[in-house]
Amino acid sequence: SLSLPSGYTGVAFSQPLTAANGKPPYRWSILAGNLPAGLSLNAETGLISGTPTTPGNHSFTVQLIDANNMSTTRQFGITIFPALAITVSTLPDGYVCSSYNQSIAAAGGKPPYTWSVVSGSLPAGLELHAATGAISGTPSTTGVFSFTVQVRDSIDIIAVKELSISIRSSITITPSVLQSGYIGTAYSQLLEAIGGLSPYSWSIINGSLPAGLILNPSTGIITGTPTVIGSSNITVQVQDTTTSIDTKTFTIS
Repeated sequence: SLSLPSGYTGVAFSQPLTAANGKPPYRWSILAGNLPAGLSLNAETGLISGTPTTPGNHSFTVQLIDANNMSTTRQFGITIFPALAITVSTLPDGYVCSSYNQSIAAAGGKPPYTWSVVSGSLPAGLELHAATGAISGTPSTTGVFSFTVQVRDSIDIIAVKELSISIRSSITITPSVLQSGYIGTAYSQLLEAIGGLSPYSWSIINGSLPAGLILNPSTGIITGTPTVIGSSNITVQVQDTTTSIDTKTFTIS
Protein backbone atom coordinates (compact mmCIF):
# COMPACT_ATOMS: atom_id res chain seq x y z
CA SER A 1 0.00 0.00 0.00
CA LEU A 2 1.00 3.62 -0.47
CA SER A 3 1.29 5.80 2.63
CA LEU A 4 -0.39 9.18 2.38
CA PRO A 5 0.76 12.17 4.47
CA SER A 6 -0.02 11.87 8.18
CA GLY A 7 -2.74 13.90 9.85
CA TYR A 8 -3.63 15.14 13.33
CA THR A 9 -6.81 15.01 15.35
CA GLY A 10 -8.53 18.37 15.26
CA VAL A 11 -6.37 19.68 12.38
CA ALA A 12 -7.81 20.08 8.86
CA PHE A 13 -6.51 17.47 6.40
CA SER A 14 -6.44 17.66 2.60
CA GLN A 15 -4.81 15.23 0.18
CA PRO A 16 -5.77 14.89 -3.52
CA LEU A 17 -5.57 11.57 -5.33
CA THR A 18 -4.71 11.87 -9.01
CA ALA A 19 -5.57 9.72 -12.03
CA ALA A 20 -3.52 9.04 -15.15
CA ASN A 21 -4.69 7.70 -18.49
CA GLY A 22 -8.20 6.39 -19.08
CA LYS A 23 -10.99 8.67 -20.19
CA PRO A 24 -12.25 11.44 -17.93
CA PRO A 25 -14.44 12.14 -16.10
CA TYR A 26 -13.43 9.79 -13.31
CA ARG A 27 -15.40 8.41 -10.36
CA TRP A 28 -13.69 7.76 -7.06
CA SER A 29 -14.90 5.48 -4.25
CA ILE A 30 -13.72 3.48 -1.21
CA LEU A 31 -13.90 -0.18 -2.17
CA ALA A 32 -12.65 -1.70 1.09
CA GLY A 33 -11.59 -0.51 4.54
CA ASN A 34 -12.35 2.90 5.95
CA LEU A 35 -10.99 6.40 5.89
CA PRO A 36 -10.08 7.90 9.28
CA ALA A 37 -13.14 9.22 11.10
CA GLY A 38 -13.82 12.80 10.01
CA LEU A 39 -12.39 12.38 6.48
CA SER A 40 -14.23 11.76 3.21
CA LEU A 41 -13.36 11.07 -0.42
CA ASN A 42 -14.85 13.38 -3.05
CA ALA A 43 -16.29 11.08 -5.72
CA GLU A 44 -15.67 13.58 -8.55
CA THR A 45 -12.30 15.10 -7.69
CA GLY A 46 -10.53 12.37 -5.70
CA LEU A 47 -9.81 14.77 -2.83
CA ILE A 48 -9.57 13.26 0.66
CA SER A 49 -10.38 16.00 3.12
CA GLY A 50 -11.91 16.83 6.48
CA THR A 51 -10.82 17.04 10.12
CA PRO A 52 -9.71 13.76 11.72
CA THR A 53 -11.32 12.98 15.06
CA THR A 54 -9.55 9.78 16.13
CA PRO A 55 -5.86 8.83 16.14
CA GLY A 56 -4.70 5.55 14.63
CA ASN A 57 -3.49 3.75 11.51
CA HIS A 58 -6.07 3.36 8.73
CA SER A 59 -5.86 1.24 5.56
CA PHE A 60 -8.36 1.38 2.72
CA THR A 61 -8.70 0.52 -0.96
CA VAL A 62 -9.68 3.20 -3.47
CA GLN A 63 -11.42 2.37 -6.74
CA LEU A 64 -11.15 4.59 -9.81
CA ILE A 65 -13.60 4.21 -12.73
CA ASP A 66 -13.32 6.23 -15.94
CA ALA A 67 -15.96 7.25 -18.49
CA ASN A 68 -15.65 3.90 -20.29
CA ASN A 69 -16.20 1.97 -17.04
CA MET A 70 -12.58 0.89 -16.98
CA SER A 71 -11.51 0.52 -13.36
CA THR A 72 -8.41 0.19 -11.23
CA THR A 73 -7.79 -0.04 -7.48
CA ARG A 74 -5.02 0.86 -5.09
CA GLN A 75 -4.51 0.41 -1.36
CA PHE A 76 -3.54 3.39 0.78
CA GLY A 77 -2.70 4.05 4.40
CA ILE A 78 -3.09 7.17 6.55
CA THR A 79 -1.75 7.58 10.08
CA ILE A 80 -3.58 10.05 12.30
CA PHE A 81 -1.59 11.29 15.29
CA PRO A 82 -3.01 12.92 18.42
CA ALA A 83 -2.87 16.70 18.21
CA LEU A 84 0.51 18.11 19.22
CA ALA A 85 0.36 20.02 22.50
CA ILE A 86 2.66 21.29 25.25
CA THR A 87 1.39 19.67 28.44
CA VAL A 88 3.17 21.83 31.04
CA SER A 89 1.21 24.91 32.11
CA THR A 90 3.33 26.20 35.02
CA LEU A 91 7.01 26.09 35.92
CA PRO A 92 8.45 26.04 39.45
CA ASP A 93 10.23 29.03 40.92
CA GLY A 94 14.00 29.22 40.89
CA TYR A 95 16.60 30.87 43.09
CA VAL A 96 19.57 33.06 42.33
CA CYS A 97 22.82 31.07 42.35
CA SER A 98 20.95 27.76 42.81
CA SER A 99 20.88 25.10 40.09
CA TYR A 100 17.59 24.91 38.16
CA ASN A 101 16.39 21.95 36.05
CA GLN A 102 12.84 21.53 34.78
CA SER A 103 11.63 19.69 31.69
CA ILE A 104 8.78 20.90 29.46
CA ALA A 105 6.72 18.02 28.10
CA ALA A 106 4.75 17.58 24.90
CA ALA A 107 2.15 15.02 23.82
CA GLY A 108 0.84 13.95 20.45
CA GLY A 109 2.37 14.70 17.11
CA LYS A 110 5.20 12.58 15.73
CA PRO A 111 8.39 12.56 17.82
CA PRO A 112 11.19 13.49 17.98
CA TYR A 113 10.43 17.06 19.03
CA THR A 114 12.49 20.21 18.66
CA TRP A 115 12.10 22.95 21.27
CA SER A 116 12.76 26.69 21.06
CA VAL A 117 11.89 30.03 22.68
CA VAL A 118 10.12 32.13 20.05
CA SER A 119 9.40 35.28 22.07
CA GLY A 120 10.35 36.75 25.41
CA SER A 121 13.41 35.43 27.21
CA LEU A 122 14.42 32.94 29.85
CA PRO A 123 15.98 34.18 33.09
CA ALA A 124 19.66 35.03 32.69
CA GLY A 125 21.70 31.90 33.29
CA LEU A 126 19.06 29.45 32.03
CA GLU A 127 18.76 27.82 28.61
CA LEU A 128 16.23 25.59 26.83
CA HIS A 129 17.68 22.42 25.36
CA ALA A 130 16.35 21.97 21.84
CA ALA A 131 16.30 18.16 21.86
CA THR A 132 14.96 17.45 25.36
CA GLY A 133 12.81 20.43 26.34
CA ALA A 134 14.77 20.80 29.59
CA ILE A 135 15.28 24.28 31.03
CA SER A 136 18.46 24.25 33.08
CA GLY A 137 21.27 26.37 34.41
CA THR A 138 21.93 28.68 37.34
CA PRO A 139 19.82 31.87 37.47
CA SER A 140 21.75 35.07 38.12
CA THR A 141 18.96 37.67 38.39
CA THR A 142 15.71 37.89 40.32
CA GLY A 143 12.39 38.72 38.66
CA VAL A 144 9.45 37.24 36.76
CA PHE A 145 10.36 36.19 33.22
CA SER A 146 7.68 35.49 30.60
CA PHE A 147 8.37 33.74 27.31
CA THR A 148 6.70 31.67 24.59
CA VAL A 149 7.93 28.13 24.00
CA GLN A 150 7.49 26.32 20.68
CA VAL A 151 7.68 22.60 20.03
CA ARG A 152 8.02 21.24 16.50
CA ASP A 153 7.54 17.57 15.66
CA SER A 154 9.26 15.50 12.98
CA ILE A 155 6.79 16.47 10.25
CA ASP A 156 6.91 20.20 11.02
CA ILE A 157 3.69 20.59 13.02
CA ILE A 158 4.14 23.13 15.81
CA ALA A 159 2.51 23.98 19.13
CA VAL A 160 3.23 27.00 21.33
CA LYS A 161 2.56 27.98 24.93
CA GLU A 162 3.22 31.06 27.03
CA LEU A 163 5.07 30.28 30.25
CA SER A 164 6.85 32.18 33.01
CA ILE A 165 9.48 31.53 35.67
CA SER A 166 9.89 33.50 38.88
CA ILE A 167 13.46 33.75 40.12
CA ARG A 168 13.74 34.63 43.80
CA SER A 169 16.62 35.57 46.02
CA SER A 170 18.06 32.56 47.84
CA ILE A 171 16.58 31.92 51.27
CA THR A 172 18.84 32.82 54.21
CA ILE A 173 18.45 32.89 57.98
CA THR A 174 19.06 36.03 60.02
CA PRO A 175 20.40 37.11 62.53
CA SER A 176 23.83 35.47 62.64
CA VAL A 177 24.11 35.51 66.46
CA LEU A 178 21.48 34.75 69.12
CA GLN A 179 21.13 36.82 72.27
CA SER A 180 22.04 35.32 75.64
CA GLY A 181 19.45 34.41 78.24
CA TYR A 182 19.14 34.20 82.03
CA ILE A 183 17.81 31.58 84.38
CA GLY A 184 14.21 32.34 85.37
CA THR A 185 13.86 35.23 82.91
CA ALA A 186 11.56 35.05 79.90
CA TYR A 187 13.49 34.69 76.64
CA SER A 188 12.40 35.71 73.12
CA GLN A 189 14.48 35.62 69.93
CA LEU A 190 13.02 35.97 66.45
CA LEU A 191 14.66 34.09 63.58
CA GLU A 192 13.80 35.49 60.18
CA ALA A 193 14.08 34.17 56.63
CA ILE A 194 15.11 36.48 53.82
CA GLY A 195 14.22 35.47 50.28
CA GLY A 196 12.41 32.33 49.25
CA LEU A 197 8.63 32.07 49.18
CA SER A 198 6.68 32.25 52.45
CA PRO A 199 5.21 30.68 54.49
CA TYR A 200 8.29 29.15 56.02
CA SER A 201 8.77 26.03 58.12
CA TRP A 202 11.33 26.07 60.96
CA SER A 203 13.02 23.15 62.70
CA ILE A 204 16.09 22.16 64.69
CA ILE A 205 18.00 19.47 62.81
CA ASN A 206 20.98 19.11 65.15
CA GLY A 207 21.50 19.73 68.84
CA SER A 208 18.81 20.97 71.23
CA LEU A 209 17.67 24.25 72.76
CA PRO A 210 18.42 25.03 76.40
CA ALA A 211 15.91 23.46 78.76
CA GLY A 212 12.77 25.61 78.95
CA LEU A 213 13.03 27.05 75.41
CA ILE A 214 11.13 26.01 72.25
CA LEU A 215 11.22 26.97 68.57
CA ASN A 216 7.87 27.83 66.97
CA PRO A 217 7.86 25.89 63.64
CA SER A 218 5.63 28.47 61.91
CA THR A 219 7.00 31.80 63.14
CA GLY A 220 10.66 31.03 63.86
CA ILE A 221 10.45 32.54 67.36
CA ILE A 222 12.48 30.94 70.15
CA THR A 223 10.65 31.54 73.43
CA GLY A 224 10.38 30.25 76.98
CA THR A 225 12.15 30.59 80.33
CA PRO A 226 15.59 28.96 80.64
CA THR A 227 16.00 26.61 83.59
CA VAL A 228 19.62 25.45 83.25
CA ILE A 229 22.92 27.36 83.06
CA GLY A 230 25.22 26.55 80.12
CA SER A 231 25.76 26.90 76.38
CA SER A 232 23.83 24.95 73.74
CA ASN A 233 24.78 24.47 70.11
CA ILE A 234 21.90 24.08 67.65
CA THR A 235 21.51 23.89 63.88
CA VAL A 236 18.34 25.56 62.65
CA GLN A 237 16.73 24.83 59.28
CA VAL A 238 14.19 26.94 57.40
CA GLN A 239 12.29 25.66 54.37
CA ASP A 240 9.96 27.66 52.12
CA THR A 241 6.96 26.46 50.09
CA THR A 242 9.12 25.53 47.10
CA THR A 243 11.46 23.38 49.26
CA SER A 244 14.31 25.90 49.20
CA ILE A 245 16.34 25.35 52.38
CA ASP A 246 18.88 27.21 54.47
CA THR A 247 20.57 26.07 57.69
CA LYS A 248 22.60 27.93 60.28
CA THR A 249 24.37 26.85 63.47
CA PHE A 250 24.00 28.95 66.62
CA THR A 251 25.18 28.98 70.18
CA ILE A 252 22.83 30.07 72.98
CA SER A 253 24.41 30.90 76.33
